[in-house]
Amino acid sequence: MKIIHYLILLLIPVVMFSQETFNGKVQEMGTEMPVPGANVYWLNTEVGTITDFNGEFSIPYKKDYKKLVISFMGYTSDTLSIKNNQSELIHKLSPSANLDEVDLVSRKKATSRSYLESTNVMNISSDELLKAACCNLSESFETNPSIDVNFADAISGTRQIKMLGLTVLIY
Repeated sequence: MKIIHYLILLLIPVVMFSQETFNGKVQEMGTEMPVPGANVYWLNTEVGTITDFNGEFSIPYKKDYKKLVISFMGYTSDTLSIKNNQSELIHKLSPSANLDEVDLVSRKKATSRSYLESTNVMNISSDELLKAACCNLSESFETNPSIDVNFADAISGTRQIKMLGLTVLIY
């Protein structure tokens, strides 16, 4: 008899706190192809999901939730009114205007320091070298504090570059 009481006590929270789910499928208008990765969420909530490879989704549902938003890049977003007795949905997204070509441009900093390496590594790009370059390579390094540029010979104008314990003479 005690076992039955324990089972009932264990099942009460499961039944009380279990949520209903709302299932559906998202397809492309005209072709009926599934739309994988579409965003599906309840309006003005933080409850949402995305469609799987077959365009299907399952989202938690409460009676308070009335409007379902379905969106995906390249398609027109839709807000649907859901009735309390409705349990499944098949929705067709219509493509928005064709997207134009997109160019992504990335630029690196002139100097960068790696924090992942165990040694102190500093990359100096050609942009950094061209900042102060006038006549020779040694002038390019004058703006960089980690490289020491000195005159080795004042008469001939020979410059000396010291970096990481190495000395390079530039004539």
